[in-house]
Formats: sequence, structure tokens, C-alpha cells
Amino acid sequence: GKKVGPNLDGIGNRGLDRITEDVLAPNRNVDVAFRSSTILTRAGIALSGLAREVEPGQLSLINTKGEETILNIADIDERVDSVMSPMPANLGETLNEQQLRDLFSYLLSQRQ
Repeated sequence: GKKVGPNLDGIGNRGLDRITEDVLAPNRNVDVAFRSSTILTRAGIALSGLAREVEPGQLSLINTKGEETILNIADIDERVDSVMSPMPANLGETLNEQQLRDLFSYLLSQRQ
């Protein structure tokens, strides 16, 4: 698979306060590596996903399904990088109290 989210190894070392903030307010501390990019190609095709330079002159764009598109940078007409997290901002509203406890418990257990 492709990397479309952060590696959770060691996330438990952040502590409950930081993990709670990261889950319930994901747009507050967005790592640059996980900011989504929207790209318009010279051919008029719009794509979005996590952008990574794979080699000089080429960009890898990985969408939310993990599908990768390799683009020549010369073929890109416009690129806009988002400051928003790809993680849903309403996760705290979609999980019940027990599910949130289970999620936080799991994340805190990842202390490698």
C-alpha cells in the first residue's frame, strides 16, 4: 500500500492531551507531509492527494484511496497546497463515547 496517513509508531509518547487535540481538532497541527495538494495539469485534468517528489522533474500524487499518479512537473499548470488536514474534523461527532475511549486507548498504547 501507499502511505496516505502518518505512521502511528510511537504516537502514544505524545500523551493524551496532544492525541486528543490531534483527533478532535485535526486542522490545528497539520504536518506539512500530510497536507493535500490540488493540481491542474496543462491538459486540464484536476487531481488531488498527497504530493511527493519521487525524482527530479517528477511528482507522485497519492489520492485518498492510495492510488498513485506520477506527473512530470513540466505538465503541471497550477498547484495549490491545502493547510487543512485530510482527517475528518468531525470525528468526535461520529464516534460514540466508548469508541473514542477505545481509539485513545489504542493510540496511547503505541509507544515504540
